[in-house]
Amino acid sequence: MLLYRLMMFGKPLGPWRRSQRLVNADALEHGYGSYDEHKRFFVTAPAHIESIHEYELMRLAAARPASNTKRHARGF
Repeated sequence: MLLYRLMMFGKPLGPWRRSQRLVNADALEHGYGSYDEHKRFFVTAPAHIESIHEYELMRLAAARPASNTKRHARGF
């Protein structure tokens, strides 16, 4: 399954979504999307929609090292 999110300048503007329809709603909410007269959806630059396979996202999350929350809580 593909996941989608709205991006701008390399930073996410919303969470990962399971449908294109939901990420289109994010783009509309942020003012970076519109529909033309034929009901086709367009994302306005500089934003774009990023997609990734769910298993690839899980693989990347598993490969990321866990943070030490106790150390960060003390301000080190």
